[in-house]
Amino acid sequence: MNQAVKNFFWLAVVTVLTLPLSVLAEDRGSGGGDIGSGLPCPQGQICNPLQAGSLFNFLKEVLDGVLRFGTIIVVLAIIYSGFLFVKAQGNDEELKKAKETFQNVMIGAAILLGSWVIAQIIQATINTITGA
Repeated sequence: MNQAVKNFFWLAVVTVLTLPLSVLAEDRGSGGGDIGSGLPCPQGQICNPLQAGSLFNFLKEVLDGVLRFGTIIVVLAIIYSGFLFVKAQGNDEELKKAKETFQNVMIGAAILLGSWVIAQIIQATINTITGA
């Protein structure tokens, strides 16, 4: 498979996986039971550890966690690609690998940032439509 096709395939997969579905399940202020109610768990029972009171809030928390984790990974990957540039010391083959690594890191960072931007746009649109 061509490298450009592989890059496009992974770009599509990551975009679909990080697409913020939280905006599709808008919080309508429904009760949500004891999930996220802040009430202590009765002794001897298994309680839900999630703080989200609705599907919308749960998905939003998941997206926030993915973005935080992804940002850390991007920073570490940039440091790693910088290390590859230093290690190359003018060797054309290693410089090519370092450039490719840096390019892939920047594509990943753009996907991560793009998913957040798409989430904000969709959420603002839904809020405008519903008057929230």
